[in-house]
Amino acid sequence: MFKTFRFHTLIFSSLLLVVGTAIDQVLATSDETPPKFELLHLWATPEEDYALRAFSNPTKEKGVDWSEHAVETNFLGVRRAYAERLALFAPPSAVFWIGGNEAVSALVDQGTFRKIPLEVGGHDFSEILRTEVLDVVRYDESHFALLPVGIHLQNHILYNDGLLELFAQEPPKTWEQFLSLAERVHAKGYYGISVSDQRWQIRFLIGSIMAEFFSADQFQTLISGDSQSPQIKENLELSFKVLKRLRYVANPDFKDLHWDTAVDHVVQGRALANVLGDFSSPLLPPSGGVTCEMPPGNTYVLWSLDTIALTNAVGVGHTAGQNIFIETVAIPEHNQTYIIRKGGIPAYKNVDSSLLHPCSKQSIEHWDKASDKFLLSSREWTQTMDAIAAVGQIIWRDPSHSINDAVEEALHSLKALSLAREKLGAE
Repeated sequence: MFKTFRFHTLIFSSLLLVVGTAIDQVLATSDETPPKFELLHLWATPEEDYALRAFSNPTKEKGVDWSEHAVETNFLGVRRAYAERLALFAPPSAVFWIGGNEAVSALVDQGTFRKIPLEVGGHDFSEILRTEVLDVVRYDESHFALLPVGIHLQNHILYNDGLLELFAQEPPKTWEQFLSLAERVHAKGYYGISVSDQRWQIRFLIGSIMAEFFSADQFQTLISGDSQSPQIKENLELSFKVLKRLRYVANPDFKDLHWDTAVDHVVQGRALANVLGDFSSPLLPPSGGVTCEMPPGNTYVLWSLDTIALTNAVGVGHTAGQNIFIETVAIPEHNQTYIIRKGGIPAYKNVDSSLLHPCSKQSIEHWDKASDKFLLSSREWTQTMDAIAAVGQIIWRDPSHSINDAVEEALHSLKALSLAREKLGAE
């Protein structure tokens, strides 16, 4: 796995360097009209398409020729598609990105992504963005590197109200309590939990389990790359043991299950619970029937930031389209409509939270009460947590797999990632 990660990283970096020159040549010769904008993204469900229209419709109304390249997988799929487009010397105008870390600034420095002015069309992003968001996306004093659209909690659980009321008085406070409840639910013919074995979905589940056993400081140590202490090993073992026990009370149709179907098991009362990011709230009935909570034992939040990177792409027509899109996102009415439809926590201060979905309101409350907040940027999403989720996926597909072996495999992968980062930093 480590060799594959390193190979893909080197290939992607090489493509960026090669395409930079080609982009400069196109920009120098292009004279395209009208304004154009093509977005490469992963919002493939009808609900996500509806949310995106909060931006696409007003952008088109301003005369922009809008198009989309939707990837029906996940963020890794978006990155692969972007690398392929770069290899063809046909980058899109913009690409969905999970915000945060120094790698994004490096892409701006290379000229792959363009920097975005903080003041556009009378809107000052430094005033309207949440402070935590601005800290993540800022490039320099007058620019930022990524255009934020929304915050999502990654440790987030849905309960079916009917099953919760039937089998318990309140949501369980620990994963041990959850397992006891899920086993009783399963014995009566329901799914104790609804899960997909797709790695990105396992990542949400294992992260939400770990957030009980790892203290805030220990979790910070883990995602920073120093992951070899005895306590880290013990906590991974506890987390993998919970995951293994959940496998026996889960839905039998987990193989490659799409995330909206996994959520629907809870909505329809077939499953007690599902663990995914709070982007699942648009799939929930507005009339109720589903409760949104922090997962058992979780006191701090793991969050991600949905952003859009603007490429130094294909000429003045696309640059004009990008500028119109930036201003469209900055308008309060549009970013409010988007987050109402998409779910999660607003990245902007000027959103009326009373209009949000009840689960989004609950996410804001969890955000405000959390003892600590840990951003999982694209690096943690595609490396640290993905390495742990890869081992979790093995356990899920083969519960006879040794927990001791799983812990050693995870620690080996994390160590390899840490060494790779050190080497790349030295170079």
